[in-house]
Order: sequence, then C-alpha cells, then structure tokens
Amino acid sequence: MRPPSGPAGTVGASPSVDPRLLAFEFSNGIVMRPAQVELLRKLVASATLGKSLCHQMLMGEGKTTVVAPLLALLLSDGEQLVLQVVPAPLLRFSLGVLRSVFSHAPLRKPVWTFAFNRRAHVTEPLLAKARMAVAERAVMVSTPGAIKAFMLKQLELLHLLDSGQYP
Repeated sequence: MRPPSGPAGTVGASPSVDPRLLAFEFSNGIVMRPAQVELLRKLVASATLGKSLCHQMLMGEGKTTVVAPLLALLLSDGEQLVLQVVPAPLLRFSLGVLRSVFSHAPLRKPVWTFAFNRRAHVTEPLLAKARMAVAERAVMVSTPGAIKAFMLKQLELLHLLDSGQYP
C-alpha cells in the first residue's frame, strides 16, 4: 500500500500513501497487493509521460476489479479522456464492476459506454458526450470493434474531405 517515493529498492526512501488508494481499499473492502501498487505506479507514470506501457497479468490478479478501476480513478483529471477497451464478452461485466466501484462516495464517477459502428454518423452530440466525459472525469468503456469502427469512419471522412466529396 505504500509505494516508495524514490526509485525501487532505494534504502531509506520515505513511504508515501496516496489517499485515493486508501479510499479505494476501504470502499471495496480489500487490501491491495504490493505488486498491484507497483504496477499502478508504473502505469500512471508512463501515462503521465505520454508513453505506452503494456503489462501482462494472469487471471485472478485483479485486472478488472483492481487495476482498471484504479487507473480510471488516477488518470481521469478533467483534461484527458479515460477510455477502457475491453473484449466484447467482458463489456457487461467490466461496466458492472466500474459502476459498482464508482457508485458511492468518495469515489463517485460516471461510467459510460462508447458504442459505434461503421454505419453510425460522427455527430456534434457524440463530440459533446466525449467532452462531457472529460469534464466530469467519467470513464468510457468500449470494445475493440467499436474503436476500430470509429477509426475507420475517421479515415473515411478524411478521405472524403481530401477528395472534395464531402460538402
């Protein structure tokens, strides 16, 4: 629960406690494992620097119930969108976990679904929803298929603009 404030293994490093982690532990009736705290520290530090980081976790190590909700809590700062992409079969379960975690004080936070397909239109309300999610420090949850469809729609619209076919 107390990640070192200095480099890992530094002798004499003074421990620090993030109150958000304490609130999460208390609200969910759990005690985080040191490996989970260290992983969160690495993931948040990497995201803060704008770098990608991938870490493989085995089943039962707290991906959906500990790490994902805490990343949403720690990274939603009112300046960037927090979007969690989960496999389609896990969408309902992941939404349930996040809504349960963020449904009560002091961790209250909106949890929304981002659904999109190739036939959908990119509209002002869709952009407004994303902006509102950022402002309200909400978490958006989606599937790889929805993200792929959105990216392909962006490419299609850019092509139409570039070729002069879009009014």
